[in-house]
Amino acid sequence: MAQANLVQEGVERIQDAVRTVEKELGRLGRRAATRRRRLERELAARRRTLERQLQRRYRTLLREVQRLPAVKRAESLQRDVSRQVETLQKDVERQVENLLAALHIASRSDVQRLDRKLGQINKKLRELEKQHESEAHAA
Repeated sequence: MAQANLVQEGVERIQDAVRTVEKELGRLGRRAATRRRRLERELAARRRTLERQLQRRYRTLLREVQRLPAVKRAESLQRDVSRQVETLQKDVERQVENLLAALHIASRSDVQRLDRKLGQINKKLRELEKQHESEAHAA
């Protein structure tokens, strides 16, 4: 009987040890989860801080670059070139229209205008045909 009691005590000790280990594992798991959440918050805060700093630095750098004489000159040249291109395009269009008129060739805008006019005439013609058909059926 003493031996059975000894075995029972050993089993109870093992069960107590298992429960203690389970409790400790649960406590460690909760601690790890708490630590993970805190680290995530800290990292998110650091990331936001770094983003703000980088945005400020970017804006500062952009202002400094825009103040450079070479950049100002490049922007001015870009505006000048854009204006000159527009002027050249208008000149070319006028010259092409003059050439087409001299050769008695219709320009694209002339063809489009004539196409619209033909469309209107066709529509009126269809309406007259329908009106004529309805009058013919009525008679």
